Amino acid sequence: MDVFGINMNATYSSGLKHDLDFWKKKIGRNHDNDKIIIEKLISLNWRVCIIWECAIKDSKIKNLPNIITSIGEWLNSQENRLEISS
Repeated sequence: MDVFGINMNATYSSGLKHDLDFWKKKIGRNHDNDKIIIEKLISLNWRVCIIWECAIKDSKIKNLPNIITSIGEWLNSQENRLEISS
């Protein structure tokens, strides 16, 4: 299952300015589909961790130790979802 999408607010989505209406609709559908899939996974007792590319790309890589700590804390928690973005 593809639960990945593009965050319109992410720095790396700046190339989407061409045909913005198309991309807004497409990304909106992707977001809706992702939400349905994530809810389904959680209903099946899966835990879902989403790490956005913009959180670990280029200069943000210096945050990697914090991201690893966050994931470790989440794995030891009872939370069923973690999302890490920029």
